[in-house]
Amino acid sequence: MIALGALIPLAILGGLIAGIAALSKRNDEEPQDGLMRRLVVAAITFGMTVVTTVGVGMLINLLIGDPDSFVRSGSSDVAQALSMTIVGAPAAFFLWRYQLRALAGPDGRSIVWLLYQAIASLTFSIGAVVSLGNGLRFHDFDGSARTSLAFGLAWLGGWGFHELIRRRRPAPIRPGLAQALGAGVALITVTFGGVALVAAVLGQIEGDFLASTGRFDPIFDALVWTVVGGAAWVWQFVVSKPSDELSRAGLVLGLGVGGGALLVLGGLTALLTALGVAITDELDVEMLTDAVAAVAIGFLVWRFHRNLIE
Repeated sequence: MIALGALIPLAILGGLIAGIAALSKRNDEEPQDGLMRRLVVAAITFGMTVVTTVGVGMLINLLIGDPDSFVRSGSSDVAQALSMTIVGAPAAFFLWRYQLRALAGPDGRSIVWLLYQAIASLTFSIGAVVSLGNGLRFHDFDGSARTSLAFGLAWLGGWGFHELIRRRRPAPIRPGLAQALGAGVALITVTFGGVALVAAVLGQIEGDFLASTGRFDPIFDALVWTVVGGAAWVWQFVVSKPSDELSRAGLVLGLGVGGGALLVLGGLTALLTALGVAITDELDVEMLTDAVAAVAIGFLVWRFHRNLIE
């Protein structure tokens, strides 16, 4: 029944793909239709890739959590995961085959391909970093932690797939934009993870007001976000650095120098506020440690990226 039910949306998608192919043949005679066709192809390709990723994530979650559910009837989770995978994977496969052939021609020089790479990089990098971070910060491997890790692996696979495609078919202009956006997501993650880590350590030194609660403690939680964000940043910015100078400069100046400076200013404001409150009332230690951490990490981020400019 699952496979039969999946044939209905698959048939609809097949009709859409056939229509797109027919439109692409007419495009030789009607160039004005080219932009709309590329937008439609890119949107459907992106949607089917996301559907496949979510379906694979659900399957991974079921396999590592409860493999016996595959042999039990009436499991709605299994039905949903298989339906999304059965529908999404073949559609994504054929769409990508068409897309790669088209990118070898005029489509590869279209700004639509640049927009697709940018949106896909943001979507899959955020999905991978957030899901993996949420899964790894728990001490146990059950429930939400397992689900987050499963989806994190699926998003990471999608991110890697798009990286391979990007290297094979770079965007016509600003080919490093997708890398810069992915590195920006990683930089934000490692920065705020570092702020939380320093604040948690200072809090533990000052007192135990940030003691471990529930399934994770603040220091381990912040350390996980710092490591996950740092690993993603090293890969996107150091190993696979943005290939054009403007995208790299935008990341360094905008997020690195500008974001670091704003974090320092915000931390100094919070620090002065905490000290001002302490004059007339009891010192808010948590606000104080957060402010000190923000100033310290913000200065490191600002200084590092300032050195890159020099």
